[in-house]
Amino acid sequence: LTRAQLAIALEQRQQTGEQLPRLSQELERIDQLLAELLTYSRLDAGQYQTNLQALDLVDLIDELIQLNQLEAQQRQQKLVYQGPSHCQVHIDSLLLGRALENIVRNAMKYSPAHTDIVVSIVATAQEVELAVTDQGPGIPIDALQRIFDPFYRVSDSRNSATGGTGLGLVIAAQALKQHK
Repeated sequence: LTRAQLAIALEQRQQTGEQLPRLSQELERIDQLLAELLTYSRLDAGQYQTNLQALDLVDLIDELIQLNQLEAQQRQQKLVYQGPSHCQVHIDSLLLGRALENIVRNAMKYSPAHTDIVVSIVATAQEVELAVTDQGPGIPIDALQRIFDPFYRVSDSRNSATGGTGLGLVIAAQALKQHK
């Protein structure tokens, strides 16, 4: 809010329109944070109404890869799917899609150039294992228990300047719990 207020004050003084893109960006960040807070709050309170439908998980992954492939290419990375050609499951596609996208985007953010980010499925009659594998630096062992705490960040290099709110993995974990 402070950055948005500063942009407004500068624009009022300058009246050039130069601050409008910055103001728009700041408001988008606030909107994203509020949406994540609301989702987290509903999930944490057990008040999120899942809309489970029989869907092909591979289709959801293919869509996710298509939506993020251009950015991956700009980072000189490649998103790859490995697994069966179909995997019928009962899921809330919006909630699970959001969780999976958060994990894939984290992998893209922290993986070096010229590497693959692999989204894979291993399915049995009783369960589906979904994995995202990357070549990033990983998470220090002492931080593993805390990464699902709201607003926790592993280090100073992972802060709001990198685009995160500290809620993505919390929401992803809650979304996976919703899907058992």
